[in-house]
Amino acid sequence: MRNTIEGERNKNQSLSNSNPIAHPKGNSSVDKKAKKRLDVINKKLQTLRVQLAGSKAQADDLAELKQFEDDIAKLEAEAKELKSS
Repeated sequence: MRNTIEGERNKNQSLSNSNPIAHPKGNSSVDKKAKKRLDVINKKLQTLRVQLAGSKAQADDLAELKQFEDDIAKLEAEAKELKSS
């Protein structure tokens, strides 16, 4: 009997969370997605900066250097946009 009651409670909670109007916080899923995306962007930026430093030290492929700089600029712009919204 207890499992049935808990199952119904969990079912009702999941239904209420799927409807943004019924959920009191409303945009919390958007905030979670933005936060997760920012985490991913920061990890990529960290990796790209290390690669950029290595590319600058080696300096044998200028196209690769430019690509790292472009990728970093794009990700920084996206992070700035996510932080401002």
